[in-house]
Order: sequence, then structure tokens, then C-alpha cells
Amino acid sequence: MNGSPSFTPTIGRAGWRRRSSVLRERVDDLDVRVGAQLARSGLHAMPAADRPVRDWVHHVEELTGACLAGLDDTLLPVDASDELAGLVCDLQALWLELHDHRLVSRTLRLADCERALGRLRSCTTTASLLGSVCEEASRSCGFERVLLSRVEDGRWYPWLVNGAIAEEPWVVPWSRRSMPLDELWLEARLVADHRPELVLDTSGSQVPAIVRDGGSRSYVAAPVGPTGAAVGFFHADHGSAGPRCTETDRDVLWRFSEGFGRLYERTALLERMRAQRTRVRGLLSVVDDAMAELTESELDLAVHPERDPPHAEPAISMARSMSARLDGLTPRERDVLELIVEGARNAEIAERLDIGAGTVKSHVKHILAKLGAVNRSQVVAQYLGFRDGWGE
Repeated sequence: MNGSPSFTPTIGRAGWRRRSSVLRERVDDLDVRVGAQLARSGLHAMPAADRPVRDWVHHVEELTGACLAGLDDTLLPVDASDELAGLVCDLQALWLELHDHRLVSRTLRLADCERALGRLRSCTTTASLLGSVCEEASRSCGFERVLLSRVEDGRWYPWLVNGAIAEEPWVVPWSRRSMPLDELWLEARLVADHRPELVLDTSGSQVPAIVRDGGSRSYVAAPVGPTGAAVGFFHADHGSAGPRCTETDRDVLWRFSEGFGRLYERTALLERMRAQRTRVRGLLSVVDDAMAELTESELDLAVHPERDPPHAEPAISMARSMSARLDGLTPRERDVLELIVEGARNAEIAERLDIGAGTVKSHVKHILAKLGAVNRSQVVAQYLGFRDGWGE
């Protein structure tokens, strides 16, 4: 999926793969040996195994059952009985190893699922979370194809898929379609029961058309609903030509779906909190600017010009002093002063000079200090008096 980070899958570690290969060779060897012995004994031969690792346990159970059935034949020669008994012992030993291997596989996949959820916790927005989730479910949880759908107003909408199937011909047409949730018997039941499901038979009429269009032989589905009400679903399988899904696939997807639901709810809440905080900060900034405007615009009631001696300082001296103070202003401060004299507020000054409101406030404070004024009114009075009486 575009924009998704690149992850290194940990499922299928080298040692586990080698163990799978060894066990498959043993299943194939016993499959041939059992078939040959049953044929020699004149019994019904089992078909050769062509199954994924997830079905080996069941196949070994079938081979064991066939051998035990042969041992029940009272007409079977002793040497054939001994051979079948030996095969039963070998099959039982292999069954135990396969069962143990399946448990290890389940543990590894659940651990990888937890690591995937840990990586998704670093997503700070719902957009980044959604952009990564299907790829993580595929690579880290051991699925070939992953579909995330959403539920809105009682309708089911296919939504996001992992990159491996984004170009499959059935994806685009279904991305523009929706279905009433009530027509999806499985998904509607999952909503009611709040649980995952393993579907091994996809030939029935009740299976959604999207499953048939995708060529899925079996799949697992899990609702997404951290608060109990389903807001979407995960569907996953091992591809149209891959192995059949198992109970482990169902449990892994369910764990991932539950974790993702909580992560999405948490991330959406944090997004809303950040947006609210930004709005509050904006409002506080407006209030602060307004208060600053009012403060800078107040008349200084402590100044009583009528009580001051009219000739406390010679006019020529005052003009020279004012000229020197104005010369101490920077070019930018002169620009701000001109706009203050025009009656512009801080926000208008910031807009007209293309500077920040904080910068304007800083300039105003410097102007007041350099001109020896206590507020904007004094600045305006001093500047206009100087300009009209003594300015060039």
C-alpha cells in the first residue's frame, strides 16, 4: 500500500522453516509407506497427501485410522500386521511432533501479531494507522491477502487491502460497491456474537459474492469494534492457490482485530484532543491580543498635562530630544510607528507588514521605551506634535 512503512516479517523464522521442511518430508515418506503396505495387504490405499502444513496433523490421523482398520482384518498375514503396527507407532510419534510444531507455530504467530500492534502504536494519526494496518496484518500475521471493510448506517463497504492484492481484478469493482449488512449472514452473526469465524467451505450460496470473485478457498473474518458495536471487519486468507485457513489463523486475526480496534479508538481520540487544543490555543491568542490592544490603548490617568508647567522644558530642547529618539528607531520600528499613528491595531499591522503578531507586540514595546511613552496614545501625541510643529 502506498505510503506504508517497510516491515520485516518475523513469521517463518529460518529454524522454524527448516523444521517444517523436515516434518513434511516425514509425512510424505510415511504417506508412501502406508499406501504401499495397504496395497500389498490388499486393503484400500490412502490417496497421496497433497496438503499444506496446517492439514498434516489431520492427514496423519487418517493414515493411522487406515492402518488400525487394516489390523482389524483377521485374515491379514502376521508379517503384514507387524508392518502396519510399526507404521502406527511411527505415525503416532509423527503426530505428536506435528502437534507440537503446530503449537509452536501458533505461539510464534501470536508473538508476531503483538509486535505488529506495537509498531502500529507509533502511528500518531488515523490516516497513518489505516495506511499501515493491512500491510502489517499480511506481513506480520502470516496472511497472503487482507481486506479491511467498514460498516456505516447498516451497510458494509470494502475499504482497504494490502499491497499484494491491490491490483487483482476483483478489487477495484468491489471498492465501489456496498451491501446491506443484513445480507451478509456471517458478518451479521459476528456482529451479534462479537467473535471471529473460520470459513472452510466457500462453495455455499450464503458466501458473499466478493469471496467467490476473489477465488478464496477458505478465509477467516473478525469484527472491529472496541466498544462492542462493529465498525468494520477484517477478512484474510492465504490466497486463491494457497493453503486452507485454520483455527490458528482465526485466533491470530481476532487478536490483531481487537488490538487494532483499540488503537484506532485511541488514535482518533488523541486527534480530537489535539484539534481541540489547537482551537483553544487560537482562542487564547485572540484574547491575549485583545487584552494587549486594550492595555496599550488606555489613557494614562496618572498624567495630568494641565498641572505640568507649560514651559518646563524649552520647546526647542523638546524637539531636539524627540528627533534624537526617533533617530534611535529601526526602519521596521518606524514602519510600525507610522501605522500606529494611522490608528492600526496590532493584527492589522501584522497583516500589512507581513510579520507575526508577537513581532508587532515586541516592536510596540521597543517604540514605547525608546520614545519614553507609557502607552500608544502618548506615542501618537508626541509624534504628531513633533511632526506638525517641528518635523520636516
